[in-house]
Amino acid sequence: MPLELITTDERCEAVDRLITRGFVERVDDAYVSVNVLALAIIERAALPAQFRMEWNAAKASWPGLTPPTSS
Repeated sequence: MPLELITTDERCEAVDRLITRGFVERVDDAYVSVNVLALAIIERAALPAQFRMEWNAAKASWPGLTPPTSS
């Protein structure tokens, strides 16, 4: 989701979630560094079906805002 469409608190929460999952590391109070492994792009079809089902279930049960999808 574009950063212009979310609040500062939502932005901070998103960064905290990325840090928790190991995608980024905090450099200081204002900056984060992206983990090189997080940049690997995996085609959806290459993911195991079980993982995709669990991912979709987690997304469906998440109480937060759902980002718009492109059609």
